[in-house]
Amino acid sequence: MTEKPHDKDVRRLLRRRYLLGAAGVGVTAAIAGCGSSDDSTSDEEDDDEEADIEAEPDDNEVDVHETALRVGAQYALRFDGEDGILGVPDIGAWTNGTPGTPVLGAYDSADPDVVDQHLEWMLEHGIDWINISTGFADQQLDILRDVVLKSPLVDAFDISILTGLGGRYEHEPGRGYDFDLQTNRDQLVEDFATFGEIANLENYLHFDDRPVLYLYTALVAGDVKGAVEEAREATGVNPYLIGDLNMGNSPALPRGGGQITAAGPAFDALTAFSMFPPLDSEAFPGILRARYRAWRLAAYHYDCAFIPGFEPGFDASAKDWSEATGETPRGKVLERDPDRFAETCSIAAEFAGSTPDAVLVSTFNEWPEHTNIEPSEEEGNAYLETVADVFEESPVDRFEINEWTPVTLEFDRTGKPGGGDDRELAFQLEEIEALSDEESLVTYAAGEEGPNAGVVFIEGAFRSHAGPDGAIRSLGGPTSRTTFYLQAATSKVTALRLVGSPAVVDDNTATVYVADERFGQVELGQTGGSGVEYVVD
Repeated sequence: MTEKPHDKDVRRLLRRRYLLGAAGVGVTAAIAGCGSSDDSTSDEEDDDEEADIEAEPDDNEVDVHETALRVGAQYALRFDGEDGILGVPDIGAWTNGTPGTPVLGAYDSADPDVVDQHLEWMLEHGIDWINISTGFADQQLDILRDVVLKSPLVDAFDISILTGLGGRYEHEPGRGYDFDLQTNRDQLVEDFATFGEIANLENYLHFDDRPVLYLYTALVAGDVKGAVEEAREATGVNPYLIGDLNMGNSPALPRGGGQITAAGPAFDALTAFSMFPPLDSEAFPGILRARYRAWRLAAYHYDCAFIPGFEPGFDASAKDWSEATGETPRGKVLERDPDRFAETCSIAAEFAGSTPDAVLVSTFNEWPEHTNIEPSEEEGNAYLETVADVFEESPVDRFEINEWTPVTLEFDRTGKPGGGDDRELAFQLEEIEALSDEESLVTYAAGEEGPNAGVVFIEGAFRSHAGPDGAIRSLGGPTSRTTFYLQAATSKVTALRLVGSPAVVDDNTATVYVADERFGQVELGQTGGSGVEYVVD
């Protein structure tokens, strides 16, 4: 690990950058990396430094690190030095609200020297895409235009912006941001019009020849696709939409499935700003792999790209701004660990590979939630170096979509159990088996979850729970449709065996589709039993 600089060295490097900029020295000679600097001059020798730099420009180049896939980072421009955080009044120095200690101290995001240092660190560690959390806030957009885009290093980057829906869109508890509401559709038109001006900035990132807009959505519902189409038509602005969804659960759950059926057709790519919780830090890599797999399959099912998002940890316990905002610290903590972060990076690379072939680190500098990879007094450059090391080469193992086959069960009807249970149910699943002639290809028993399960549900499946004869998983959901992927080649599947019983509704039927082709239909019969076997071939 590169030794972190002392405060004196940081100040010297920032002053060096200012002097070089004033002297008109080129970009490749303008920045010296903090980590690679072995400057041992004393404070008395600082005054001679300008002449030394101009005489030896080759010692001040940025060592741009190459990676095998595009690596982006979430980047915040809301820090206001000793005055706190933009938009959060009266909290004092923003470093009072984070467990870590930035090497650069309580810096100001509008300080050109700070921005230059951040961009240098990113380039030296393989990050060349910055997704800036500005929303459409004037102060942060001014910093983007007047500081970031004027950095001598910015030409090495592609830039996009993140905007959230919170505060400007109507939110319904349990349903999220409902785009059947006209107020939300009108707000989207307004946002597209504002974005059209921002997307013309220099160095703005384009995917599929369209400017990228990252929507921090968390949970959406209603006719999102129709709202997006209306906004595009009304404004003439056609962004490449990256939808940030709540990937903390399976996409098959109503809270997840409801949003994937709404968001999937509307967005061009899916990601998650945070894949946390779980609370169990040791189990996190395995859970992350299972979630990535489910959401990569869900994205593929809706013809979306998948951009894995990941973080080194999470700790908002010091984020106590209650006197100013009413916000109190969150108690959930994902402990930081360099080795686990390296494994997390490797898993992210494994599940990238769609177009674009990219990952997004959350975050470079979100210090109040301690998700930062920016150098700290406590950890030095450890997390930046991990990013550089892991993404330097293509992963040995990549997730292969063509090894999975989609299966959809379309139920004629669903029903609610009553007694306060509002779930829409059609079938109580106990087991699934895919067969090639009489040979078993893959089996799944309700309750089997995790990264090694051979069946992944992406729509219309509730959590497994205990039944009278073992675990069962209820199928149905708001669309009366359940979709899952089998880890088996489509050409080999000749029959499906389902074990379970109808739920709530008697004499229901299920039409079965394999790889979008009608495979057969089964009569489910009467409710009240269990262990009934249905074979579709």
